[in-house]
Amino acid sequence: MNSHLMDLAKNKLILLYILSRNPNLYNNHTLTNFILQNELMNYFFLNQYLAELMDSEFVEENIQGKLHLAPLGEEALSFFKNQITKSELDHLEKLLIKDQEKLQPIEYTGEILNEELILQATKGAKVLFEMKLTIEDNSSAEEILENFISHGEQILYKVDEVLTTTYEN
Repeated sequence: MNSHLMDLAKNKLILLYILSRNPNLYNNHTLTNFILQNELMNYFFLNQYLAELMDSEFVEENIQGKLHLAPLGEEALSFFKNQITKSELDHLEKLLIKDQEKLQPIEYTGEILNEELILQATKGAKVLFEMKLTIEDNSSAEEILENFISHGEQILYKVDEVLTTTYEN
């Protein structure tokens, strides 16, 4: 087989592999950044390959614009994954783990335990923020919890702003 066709096939398999390892993590922009920053392929080929994979229904985009493998893509990857060498897969794994940590969204959660409301912002297994509040009634605790889950990013921005402001005595 022609060297150019081999590269084309391998690069498409690499794209399928990346999306299989981190489904719904990448949108077109973040995938492009990942590929270019790690010099896996050039911008023009990447966009051509991705368009072809989407047109042939190997890759789909969800309603939030995140990319994932379609059943045809999963099937193709399972048949041809062995065309990617072990050293290439190991290299990709290291890059993907590093990128996954960077791109993983912050999750805003909380729970009401006895007379305490615990609010947390986590990124994977790492706790970024935790606050415990003593509560007098569950209705206000539920309202605070719902607000934190829905607007956690804005709330933490305000907390950071207040805590980093220098106040005069």
